[in-house]
Amino acid sequence: IVGPPDEALTPRRTMDEMMRKIRMTNLARDIDAFDHATLPKKDDVPDRRATKRHIKSLIRRELHGDAKVQVFGSCMVCTDLPSSDVDIAVNHDIIWKRWLDRGGDRNASQDVINEVIKPDMIHAARKVAAAIRRDPKFGNTVAITRCRVPLVRTSCEINGDMTGIDIVFGQKNGIAAAKWTERMIESVHPELRPLTKCVKALLKQKGLGDVSRGGLGSHAVTCALVCYLNHVKRQMKDREEGKRGEKEE
Repeated sequence: IVGPPDEALTPRRTMDEMMRKIRMTNLARDIDAFDHATLPKKDDVPDRRATKRHIKSLIRRELHGDAKVQVFGSCMVCTDLPSSDVDIAVNHDIIWKRWLDRGGDRNASQDVINEVIKPDMIHAARKVAAAIRRDPKFGNTVAITRCRVPLVRTSCEINGDMTGIDIVFGQKNGIAAAKWTERMIESVHPELRPLTKCVKALLKQKGLGDVSRGGLGSHAVTCALVCYLNHVKRQMKDREEGKRGEKEE
């Protein structure tokens, strides 16, 4: 059976292509609108900053005045949703002492370092958790120590909503990952931020965003999207170069 010539399919193909572009344009508008709707409001920013300062002073008071207390994760790169937790990393030589006393390299694998400094991570987590429990500003607080990376899990009212806060100790990977994501958004894929937020919202809606239950975490979503955008843009570039080559011929 011989099908109709390509020319007979051209009008249909043109219509399908036009409808596809319209749908994609509408989808892009919806994604952009969702991105702007989930950004922190100007009135909310002071309370968030005040809470972070309060946590920083509390941790430094309990551990060491020079402890480095940094926000990382989606909250740092603005890919967080209103319901997202705040991730905080605490670093100081007092936590890394066992590793440094062995002459360990600060740039060694985090998993290798964790095996050595885990007792100090646990000690820091319990100490900070005890201090947070004495502070009426925070909700239920627990030091989770029977896990690969001990942490303090608590909550605090920020802008009228209870926000979850996770605090880890002696960890550098989260900070590095956040800086990488920030660089991707600012210099390579500006569309990464709104796409990440939309995928995270979809995963949350379907109950697939909780890492502790086998779900996909924020950084995994970001990495997957970067790979996808790299692939799509490479295809677009190859297509354009192919068209340019045909014209030159």
